[in-house]
Amino acid sequence: MQKYKEEVAQKTSVPIKITLSDGEIVNGNSWKTTPYEVAEKISKWMAENAVIAKVNGELWDLDRPFEGDATLQILNFDDDEGKQVFWHSSAHIVGEAVERYCSGHLCDKPPIYEGFYYDMYKDDLTISQEDFPKLEEIAKLAIKIQLKTVPIVRHNYKE
Repeated sequence: MQKYKEEVAQKTSVPIKITLSDGEIVNGNSWKTTPYEVAEKISKWMAENAVIAKVNGELWDLDRPFEGDATLQILNFDDDEGKQVFWHSSAHIVGEAVERYCSGHLCDKPPIYEGFYYDMYKDDLTISQEDFPKLEEIAKLAIKIQLKTVPIVRHNYKE
């Protein structure tokens, strides 16, 4: 992440036009302005409820700066793609909590139509509702640690 920040800092920033989904055009600066900043200017509610952005039709982290003129759509949990991103991220958090809680071996974590699940293997172990408060505590701690050390980012791997 530090390397990426250093690379972005080296880029020359120029004025850009950001076209919102309603056709309104917002001014910004390449390599500086982020979708989250645009959402904040539109409304506090939009920024607080944003899950991910769509820039030029591509899913884009809210804190990733624009690289040039762009179209922007802010997605929240009411949007199907927003739900999928939220559930995918949630699956990773729950998986980490289960690994820390009982050293289970995680097998699968696909988001499904209305949420996600995680298959896990651990000899002679069943997780029940009594375990949920402890798992929630561990998940919250994992999120705090993650956000302090390495921001959660989306990676695009192209072949």
